[in-house]
Amino acid sequence: MNSFPVEFMRKFLVSNPKSHALKMNSQLMKILRKKKGIYQLKFRKTVSINGSIMPTKNYFFVYSRNVILAIPKVPVLKIQIPQFSNPQFLSALNSVVDVQCSKIFLIYNYPWWLGGSHNFTYTQSDLPYRQSYNWGISRTGKAVLLISYAETDAVPFWSRLQNMGNIISKRYDDTRVTDEVVKQAHLQLSRVYNRHVNSIPAPFDGMMFIWNKYPYNGGWAVWNPGSRWYDIKRFLTRPFHRENIYINHGYWGADLNGWGEGSLEGADDVLSYFDVPSYL
Repeated sequence: MNSFPVEFMRKFLVSNPKSHALKMNSQLMKILRKKKGIYQLKFRKTVSINGSIMPTKNYFFVYSRNVILAIPKVPVLKIQIPQFSNPQFLSALNSVVDVQCSKIFLIYNYPWWLGGSHNFTYTQSDLPYRQSYNWGISRTGKAVLLISYAETDAVPFWSRLQNMGNIISKRYDDTRVTDEVVKQAHLQLSRVYNRHVNSIPAPFDGMMFIWNKYPYNGGWAVWNPGSRWYDIKRFLTRPFHRENIYINHGYWGADLNGWGEGSLEGADDVLSYFDVPSYL
């Protein structure tokens, strides 16, 4: 799914190089309506250090007639704007709950999980690893295993292990993998595949992703019980009728929230306010 936003952004930038721009490492802090329907957007510059985003003391301003927010719930709540204190707006935002999740990829010289009597390409368990998927052979000829795809209460288990032991991955940022992570993952998979843990070869690289903190407090979101999701989705697309402020995010993507298609549907809803024909 990452190829879609990358290609959309590429086309946006090349369609009008003089007017279209992308500024990375920028946090929207405040929206202020000025005269003649112009909005002043205050941004704080940030820096990325080993996968972590750190704020700076430098700010810059952008002026626009329309504001489209394509960000998750928590960053929206951090923006300073008087209208965002509206009880109906806050209730609609909080109609969804973030679901924390994690993924751990390990890379081996050969697909050890495809040999022997238990030849599984997919497993599911109540152990903390929860699910595993055969990720196939990479372009470098190495075997890739999504050795853990966990959510909710299993995520803190892996988050703690990521900060214990020695790093075995080539990356030392937030995607690092430690030997404690590998040890526990191998121990759990050995029980599922019914083989001795020492027979599982050591990986020579890996990456892990944990979605449980700002700005992505979860990998996806689910509706609170009793939420009128269709009305909420329609309301949040343009929550203030006298303001040209729009929200597009898969968090409130109706029946598609939690999926990438939800963000595409949300974008289509926003474009309808600009008389742009639907592309879905």
